[in-house]
Amino acid sequence: MNNKLTNEQIVLESLQKVVNNGEILDNKLFIKEIDLIVTTEIVSIKTEKDFVMTELIFSINNGEFNDVFIESTAGIGKSEEEALKQCSVNFALSCLLTFIDSMNNRYSETFETHFFESKKWNLTKSDLQCMGDSIKTNITDFWEIFGGNLKKRLGNKKYNWVKIFICKTSDNNYICECRINGTLNLEITNDLRNLAESIDFSGNFISLKQFFIIKQSDETYKKVHYSKDDIINFSNKAIEIIANCDSKEKFDNMLKDISKITNDENLAFELKIFIPEILCELIFSEGKYIDKIMFINNDRNIEVYKNQFTSYYNIYESVSENLYNRKITKESIKKIICLSATYDAIEKVLKENKQLSNFRAIGVGMRISDKYRPF
Repeated sequence: MNNKLTNEQIVLESLQKVVNNGEILDNKLFIKEIDLIVTTEIVSIKTEKDFVMTELIFSINNGEFNDVFIESTAGIGKSEEEALKQCSVNFALSCLLTFIDSMNNRYSETFETHFFESKKWNLTKSDLQCMGDSIKTNITDFWEIFGGNLKKRLGNKKYNWVKIFICKTSDNNYICECRINGTLNLEITNDLRNLAESIDFSGNFISLKQFFIIKQSDETYKKVHYSKDDIINFSNKAIEIIANCDSKEKFDNMLKDISKITNDENLAFELKIFIPEILCELIFSEGKYIDKIMFINNDRNIEVYKNQFTSYYNIYESVSENLYNRKITKESIKKIICLSATYDAIEKVLKENKQLSNFRAIGVGMRISDKYRPF
């Protein structure tokens, strides 16, 4: 009998040992007490002269998540098995245990934000993981540095996850990223680059990584009644409605027509305003755009961020898929982007024969009604 474990079994059993819980079924780790499912995919295994390198993709899912959490992790060892185990342990200690702690109501701190109404949050932090050589700069917790900016990106979702990562080499090259719910946040990533520039260490390289799980309290959370697939489907249909808007009557009835497919006027409004802006940014991708939006209501200006909207990146996925798979005609593209608040500024740059790469959007301003509340 051959009892040798497959690579996938080595990974899942390593995870199981670290979390000291769970059942392995169908190449997945199930943690039934918190309804958590962990899957893995082996991307690469490379054998060098003295060591083996592995890259794995892990995913974590739960019924309360708006999106599946996906993380790529690397490992190194003297053998294939050792590299796979190290990769698994790295993921478990940085990500998986942080999710488990959050779902078991073990928090580092609680705080409140305001996104059209008060929101209460519970924060769970991983330890700051350091790899490489000795670091001389005193950094113990990325939340102390970036927590204020991250709070501004919280909207209506039940769970938000944040990854902050810096890798710097002795020749002053560095890789930085801040991801919020899997999406790269350019503004905070730029702040990370400034921090990386100032980090002092001895040796060849240093890497720093930390995860945060930010869970909305049941006191303020309102369950979203549509799934990601629902929103993408609504967006596909809304694109057709907007593209066929060729008269004043159709333009005036656009929100009403989109509302007929969503049965939710707030979501319909977001589809109406986000689809043209997203398509405009994709078409004129050389420009520089920010994730800030200014809503105007009577005499009030309400500053919000794209990350805060449950619908935004689902709509983005729909628009980009339609564009790159040529499901939108050139004529329809022209009609849709003309409705974008950004397009007028871009058109002015093009008419002046200036380089679009020098175009920097200062944000988008949009009027909202008194009754609008983010979906």
